[in-house]
Amino acid sequence: MSHAQIKQLIEKGKVKEALEAMRSDFPDAILLLAQWNKGEKDHLLGLTDNSEWGKIYIKLTYAALALLSEATPEVSQAKPAEPVSVQSPPNTLRLFLSYARADAALKQRFDVHLAGLKRSGKISTWSDPDIEPGADWALTIKQQLADADIILLLVSPDFMASDYIWGVEIEAAMQRHREGKALIIPIFLKDTVWQDAPFAKLQGLPRDGKAVNQHPDPEPVLATIAKEIRTAIDKKLGA
Repeated sequence: MSHAQIKQLIEKGKVKEALEAMRSDFPDAILLLAQWNKGEKDHLLGLTDNSEWGKIYIKLTYAALALLSEATPEVSQAKPAEPVSVQSPPNTLRLFLSYARADAALKQRFDVHLAGLKRSGKISTWSDPDIEPGADWALTIKQQLADADIILLLVSPDFMASDYIWGVEIEAAMQRHREGKALIIPIFLKDTVWQDAPFAKLQGLPRDGKAVNQHPDPEPVLATIAKEIRTAIDKKLGA
């Protein structure tokens, strides 16, 4: 099997099959396959939860891709790493968090409230700090937007003022919405004028449109938003 065919298997989520095909050419693949089999067995026996198995899944996926890249000299080392579409474990939805850097602290608190959903294996979240070193950040963001099942727009004045968010992320999100390929949910982090934005017709959270920062204590509001997202996820998963 060619390296290109093995890479296609990995991108389709058939990582174990890819590792088995790599054993003859890549001695390190034998070790990765052993780690995969142990992780899979522990998960089936209930010794690890969905979240832990998801971490092992993604770690071994990237490790397999790294082995392939080391054996592909025709790709210039000076060229930025290409973004790869890595399939999440079955029944795990991919969430893309679109936000302004000025809102990083509040975004992190919101992400904490999604921890229960991540530990259950229902979702994985992605935002720009997850870009791999050496990767082309613009291509990586576009790839993640294209792969996302749910795109959360963390609305604030800085979010609305960002040319990049407006011209790339919102445009891509709305295109995915029109095609019926992703669920787009505006999250009103900070009070601002958003009523004329392309996403204004979509139901946002909090439902009353009152921004998180307008409440004396943001924690209960973030918890309520996370619960609403859980309901949407369960509906999308058919739970």
